[in-house]
Amino acid sequence: MRKIWEEYCQAKKFNMKLCILVVVGVIIVIVIMVFLTTNIWTEVMKVDQAQIPADDERQALKAVVNLVRLTEPLIFELWRSHDLTLAQVQCLRILSHQAEQAGDLARKLSMSSTSLTRILERLESRGMVERTTDLHDRRRVWVQLTDTGRTTVSSLTSWYTSSIFQAIRHMDPVERDSFTDTLTRFIQSVHDLESSEIVGNASTSLSEEIQWEG
Repeated sequence: MRKIWEEYCQAKKFNMKLCILVVVGVIIVIVIMVFLTTNIWTEVMKVDQAQIPADDERQALKAVVNLVRLTEPLIFELWRSHDLTLAQVQCLRILSHQAEQAGDLARKLSMSSTSLTRILERLESRGMVERTTDLHDRRRVWVQLTDTGRTTVSSLTSWYTSSIFQAIRHMDPVERDSFTDTLTRFIQSVHDLESSEIVGNASTSLSEEIQWEG
């Protein structure tokens, strides 16, 4: 009986130690899980906070959107009266000064050669521009206005009678220079971001369709 009792006591002590080890292990696992969960949640909150725009950022974006909205009636009028987009008009205006090589024209328009090709194809099909191959270097393509293209450019006067242009005209020279410089740097920044693919693989940039060169 004594031997049985001793074996029973030893077994009980072993079970107690085992239970204690199990409990300690569970506690350690819970602590680790809480620690990891807390860190993960903290990182998530940091990301969420980083994605929330600041008030001045929201106001800047709102100003850009409002500026785009101001151009909508003029864009519609160009399409209604001449069946042209702003990118096409800008292309015509650049060519109204002189003929351009296709590569140089794409750079001046800040667009890809593919986008420029689509624009030139549409303008060429309407007889507004013509493309010719350089006689000395067949890799070069020259683009120039036709008589129809020049007539079209001379009829594009709605922008200069718009309230947008009148507001620009009423700025003092210093304010106008600052305004131009700020917008130019902003547009270049957008182009730089698109070129470096920071904004991802987007389709043809909307900025190509809302540019304007007076």
